[in-house]
Amino acid sequence: GDEEEKRLDELDKLILVLASKTNSSKEKIAGCEKVCELAAASSSKTIETFRRCGGFSALNSLLKSSDETLVDAAASALGNLSSTSTRKPTLRSFTCGDHVIRCRELEFSASGTAFNAWTAGLVLATWIAKSEKFAGWAKGARILEIGSGLGTCGLLAGKLGGNVTLSDFVPAVLKNLQLSAEENEVEARVVWLDWALEAGLQAADTSNTHWYGGEVDGAEVCAFDRLEEDESFDLIVGSDVCYETDHPELVSAVLSKRLAPGGWAVVLNAVRFPEVHERFLQKIGEFCSLVETEAVDSEEGDLAVNIVQEGCTQHSGYYAGGMQLILAQRSSDPPAKSP
Repeated sequence: GDEEEKRLDELDKLILVLASKTNSSKEKIAGCEKVCELAAASSSKTIETFRRCGGFSALNSLLKSSDETLVDAAASALGNLSSTSTRKPTLRSFTCGDHVIRCRELEFSASGTAFNAWTAGLVLATWIAKSEKFAGWAKGARILEIGSGLGTCGLLAGKLGGNVTLSDFVPAVLKNLQLSAEENEVEARVVWLDWALEAGLQAADTSNTHWYGGEVDGAEVCAFDRLEEDESFDLIVGSDVCYETDHPELVSAVLSKRLAPGGWAVVLNAVRFPEVHERFLQKIGEFCSLVETEAVDSEEGDLAVNIVQEGCTQHSGYYAGGMQLILAQRSSDPPAKSP
């Protein structure tokens, strides 16, 4: 109702307070206290929206502050918010056409947004399983999944005959992807991929690398392979990879760098903010000769799926812009290299 919308609006504004580099510790502590107050009265859907918009990540970043009072306030806020995301890790099976994909879910605290099977990922996996076009693209192709999370779509692409590389940023997620590849008997390479590094916004030799949940230890990252500097792919897939305000620039930078001339990007996003979606389309249109979009329905029709967790994962109708499937083909001419 109206009250719930007001609480969501307040929580949205608090993200800016918590994430700002210019706000004082006192202002951020007050913001944490307000989050606690609003969390107690908010629905699980509102809390989930706050989390996906970066609220949890902003609070996690505050846990590294040297101000103990601020750390305590952030921890208290996270404790009040986390009840909807707390459950034991689960091995889930999803039927996608003729294939069954088994995914190991994780604890939210260790993996962030990769802890769960999101609706967009299941819808994209369903589309992949039914698409003759994708089947033709995939067999024998070099395929990269970005923001793999649980790896549902990438693992399915591997079962369809693709040479698959799964990628993510958080070490716990990468370890889980290795286990899932074994569980599904898919030969898949697992690599650490930093979108900011791909976009030239992150130093390559950093020992601690920032992510929305704080930082990852460089020593942990070193345990995983990375893409070669000039490595490219015939097909890149991703689900729900464009929900933060800086994602259009970051994700398009990955696609621009890694998609081979004539290659295809297949992305399915839950469109929380239509302006972010439009900016993403604009960015990929700068290097793709063809960009097609299609609204998809996760509740009815050929791509209908059963969502995993009521109140946490949502159907397409929940999002402001619904869910959009994007098919983009890289221009055949290779990109011009900087002098």
